[in-house]
Amino acid sequence: EGSEGEEGEERSVESLLLPVYGVHLLSDVTARQVLNAGRAAYWAREEGVEYLVHMDSDEVLWFRGMEPGVARRYFTDLANEGVTHVRFLNDEVMPLTTSFSDDDVDTKKKKKKAEDQPKDHRESSILRRRFWFKRNPVYQRRYPALNSLIRQVAALRQGLFFLGYECGKAAVNVRLWDAAWGAGAVVAPRHTIAFHFHTDAVTKLIQGQRSDYPWLSPGKVRVAVMADSVRVLHYVNGDLESVVEKFRNMRSFKQLIFDLELASPERKEEFREWKSTWIRSETYPNDKFYNKMWELVNQKGRKAAEEFYRETVVASNNLKQLIREGVVYENRDVVRFLEKVEKKMRGSKDPVGLLDTLNQGRGEGNSGSLTNFSDCARLAPHFVCDVKDCCLLLGANHFALIKRLLGYTSYGNNQWWQPGLHRDEL
Repeated sequence: EGSEGEEGEERSVESLLLPVYGVHLLSDVTARQVLNAGRAAYWAREEGVEYLVHMDSDEVLWFRGMEPGVARRYFTDLANEGVTHVRFLNDEVMPLTTSFSDDDVDTKKKKKKAEDQPKDHRESSILRRRFWFKRNPVYQRRYPALNSLIRQVAALRQGLFFLGYECGKAAVNVRLWDAAWGAGAVVAPRHTIAFHFHTDAVTKLIQGQRSDYPWLSPGKVRVAVMADSVRVLHYVNGDLESVVEKFRNMRSFKQLIFDLELASPERKEEFREWKSTWIRSETYPNDKFYNKMWELVNQKGRKAAEEFYRETVVASNNLKQLIREGVVYENRDVVRFLEKVEKKMRGSKDPVGLLDTLNQGRGEGNSGSLTNFSDCARLAPHFVCDVKDCCLLLGANHFALIKRLLGYTSYGNNQWWQPGLHRDEL
């Protein structure tokens, strides 16, 4: 492990992860995603990529002031701050209708000729048709009034508010990782959302030590939580047709991730040596919705599925209150960004070269820092945030696991802070 060259690195990456995920590789897409992320980290190092972001095809990384080149400026801010790991909070799309319709289309586009309308496949067109989002409740639950409102909304939607994950997505700085742990040290993904803070964390999983993590020096690890200026927009379940199509193509729907019942006897025998280290099965986030939707699509029919979709996914009658309180918001930055880039490329004799120029942020007149970081140095010295009340944000239950992995101590009520504090310091 840690040897130079692709062959040595390849052995390190896969040999580290296969004892945990290997038994599931042929039966579980999540296991394959984790292994692929580990391989992508190696390629990122080889290609000189600084930050590697862990995201899915139904997600977009939104930046405040979304212009060509803005991503590079934000990631430069993070690098200048010495940030090794980033956590981007995610917001989730809230359709106003069951299907793409005039309710969700920019009124200016209604007047355009048919031939001028975008001719994109569904995954692209959703970016042009859905503009309303539920703000991540991780932050809002710190405020009693907003938490109460979210509970009220969920009660009217069969207990559901977010239908996907709430934990955000993450990035790792490969260059700073190497500076902290040595060139070529394995960058190990943590599930499908993040990256471990040190390779030893995976080794502990292999050894069965799942709860005892040593204190890592803040000089080795620095984590930025981006909750305001950069966020992930998750376009999950954005229209009824795509949901019905997805579940109709599934002969069965298993409730578990890493379900050992799906692993073949041959696969179990191949990885029997590491049986004690196999990743444990997990339920899907909000599996109640997905189990019910599969049942309706395949047993009750489209009409029943549509009624359930309207009740649990489509914006409810209290939409105006949700907008007023900031729980739901409108964001058309993505479609405007796409239109601006497309317009520039249509007018260019060298669209490929232009796209590279825009991606590098050249020629846009953009310079200087975009991010104002705050910290919580007394309680959580590893962290910085892009919101003023950093300690309040980090006190959310969502960050308990992250802090545990850094060696933080529990002071009760899910409050994980650096070791050695007195109660009156909390």
